[in-house]
Amino acid sequence: MSQGFIKGILFGATAGSLGGLLLAPQSGQKTQEKVKEKLEKTADSFDETAEVTKELKNSIQNFSKELLLTQEVIQETIPFIKSSLKKDMDAFSFQVEPRLERINEQSEHLKEHLTSLDNDDV
Repeated sequence: MSQGFIKGILFGATAGSLGGLLLAPQSGQKTQEKVKEKLEKTADSFDETAEVTKELKNSIQNFSKELLLTQEVIQETIPFIKSSLKKDMDAFSFQVEPRLERINEQSEHLKEHLTSLDNDDV
């Protein structure tokens, strides 16, 4: 893409310069000065384009490096998080199981008590 852009700028600058030379109603020295100014502007544009392209390339390389580092951190962190969550779930289960057993025992005791109350009423 950048090569096509640069070729387009070169072609446009050349065509513009030639057209200016051929159609200029001014003297040769004035035309030369204008051509010189246009060429200097074109050269400055090329320099700016090259600088921007270089900065863009560096930015993309830096972003790629940061992305790789982020992926590495994520890949290292996920197993730790999984392990930590498993430990937390195991600890929770360990604490909940005896409580559930007590709740079930009390529920059975209440059922028995309600059944005996119903039988006493009959």
